[in-house]
Amino acid sequence: MKVHRAKMKALESIRGDLAAQYSCLRDYLQEVQSRNPNTTIKLQVQSEPCYASKTRVFERVYICLGPLKSGFAAGKRDLLGLDGAFMKGPYHGMILTAMGLDGNNCSYPLAYAVVEAENFNSWTWFLTNLGDDLGRAHCDALLNNMCESLNSKIVKGHDKPIISCLDFIREYIMRKIVMVQKEIDKANGPLTPTATKTHQKIKERTIQCKAMFCGNGKYQVTSEGTNQCVVNMDQQTCSCNRWELTDIPCKHSIVAIWDMRLNNENVGIHET
Repeated sequence: MKVHRAKMKALESIRGDLAAQYSCLRDYLQEVQSRNPNTTIKLQVQSEPCYASKTRVFERVYICLGPLKSGFAAGKRDLLGLDGAFMKGPYHGMILTAMGLDGNNCSYPLAYAVVEAENFNSWTWFLTNLGDDLGRAHCDALLNNMCESLNSKIVKGHDKPIISCLDFIREYIMRKIVMVQKEIDKANGPLTPTATKTHQKIKERTIQCKAMFCGNGKYQVTSEGTNQCVVNMDQQTCSCNRWELTDIPCKHSIVAIWDMRLNNENVGIHET
């Protein structure tokens, strides 16, 4: 999420010049990509050339910074929030954003784009690029409330020229990731502070649960007397679906884990 200082000093001279920033956009994007390995940047210009100009007319740009991409994959929180916000400068457009959740249940900026308008074509283009970057998501929920927090923080960048706008977003994301990392560093044990509290509450709800081994890594877990769920320890899934959606063992799977440990079996996941 870095940009070379010398390059940024050169951009300072054109920071207030809207047209000049568009003419230097390709150089700026190349600098961002070179300084952040594994970054995806897609710049799209109008298909019809303007013969009166030596440059092509800007249409869209998509950015998914490499460190954010790697962090999302490592966090394994396959939940996305999508939103769009209007740019407020003389050149109209939309800022599209994709947000996830980190291991501490805080919002996690993932990708952003500036497009000509919010429509089916621009969203399809944004989501196609995002899908190429992320592969598999297990969750089919699309939310926008996670993105509203991001839009509220970058609203001051909506009226800036294109490079200033993109750099405003990049710098905010960089500061946020640093702040989140400081909170994570305070955690005791292998889990984040929020995950630790959540995990403890789940364990407190296992009092009425009983596990019965069914063979082939599967357990029948009965709770509240009659409710039954099937836990598959080989696949790390439960028929209540909570384990798959949150990546935190549900109360049924915790009881199954405890049964395995009582029988000296290797669980292969976090001690509960």
